[in-house]
Amino acid sequence: MAQFCTSCGMELKSGQRFCTRCGAAVNEQSSAPGSPTEYTSSTGASGFISLGEGRSFSLKNGWLMNVVSGEGFVKEDAVLTDKRLYYSSSAGIINKNSREEIVNITDITGTKIADYKPYSFIIIAAIAFLLGVIFMAAMRRGTSQGLVCFGVAVIWLLAFFIVKKSYLRIEYAGGYIGFSVKKYGIKNVREFQRQIYIAKEDLLDQKRISG
Repeated sequence: MAQFCTSCGMELKSGQRFCTRCGAAVNEQSSAPGSPTEYTSSTGASGFISLGEGRSFSLKNGWLMNVVSGEGFVKEDAVLTDKRLYYSSSAGIINKNSREEIVNITDITGTKIADYKPYSFIIIAAIAFLLGVIFMAAMRRGTSQGLVCFGVAVIWLLAFFIVKKSYLRIEYAGGYIGFSVKKYGIKNVREFQRQIYIAKEDLLDQKRISG
């Protein structure tokens, strides 16, 4: 029977003592699919993944990384098993908004990695820069106006890099869950996406066999 790392979901080889992806120690009893797994999320949610679930894969992020990446005071994580997706998030410091969801793999209708890039910000920055050059070249009195235009160009350029984002959108009946690629890295996000479809295919195979 195949074994999977309970920390990152990597499939393990027979006799392997440490996970080659995350370095976690391998516990044969707890890492075997079908054994109940206890989890405590970074948002404070905790519990047990149901008996019979295995091959967990997780994405987790705390406040520090979210603030650095421009997402604000948010903590979130998700645990994917071969049957369900467990998601929880917590946002805010004084006024907190929390969200916890459990989605069956069979209810996931699709996933996509989408980009949001407001190129209009770049156009505005370019116009402001050109105006600055014109003011600076026209006359000495235009020096202050030129500097203002250069400042505006820099602000809009920085705004572009702050606002632009790529995210993984997991759609299911009744809603969706989104993960920022910037926070987790494209490699981890694509692997999470891949694991979802592996779980869906496995469930379909089980239905065919049992049917």
